[in-house]
Amino acid sequence: MVKQAFALRGTFPTVAASITPTTLVWTGVLTPTPLSRDYTIRIMYAVGEYPRTIVIDPPLVPDAEGLLPHTYRDGSLCLHEAHEWDESMLIVDTIAPWAAEWLAHYELWKRTGRWYGDGDPSEATRATAVPGPAESNGLRRHLIRRCQAMSMFAGESSRQDGVDSSVNRRDMLSIIAQ
Repeated sequence: MVKQAFALRGTFPTVAASITPTTLVWTGVLTPTPLSRDYTIRIMYAVGEYPRTIVIDPPLVPDAEGLLPHTYRDGSLCLHEAHEWDESMLIVDTIAPWAAEWLAHYELWKRTGRWYGDGDPSEATRATAVPGPAESNGLRRHLIRRCQAMSMFAGESSRQDGVDSSVNRRDMLSIIAQ
């Protein structure tokens, strides 16, 4: 838990996290793109569970039918599939940038009515149950794919061997944290 808190603090030095031996609660501001508004989010992580991310402010606005894409029934964001995150991964390297990407997709969805993020488009507006316990998977390529997607929103386009060479993790999080 301390490792997660220190990693978050290293990237977001002005934001404090509250930690106990088995839980971490981090509240901070993300700006998904340079043209986006600021969003206050809270990431709650308990050992043995997936991190839960909620948007505190501004409130997320569902469509006319009351649907909000890629969210769970408890209002937390659906950021990844079960096999895409495990406890060995740092929240600052995964959940925080994935939340920023989710917010960028949310902004596009509000303007176009279409969800451009990952997932089955037919299930994009269906809320699902709360994520269950975390399982080990070791998959890390997901972050690279997410950062590449985020670089599209930031206007970066220099790619080499399928990896965006102009935007590294620190650069991406600097864009996100602005």
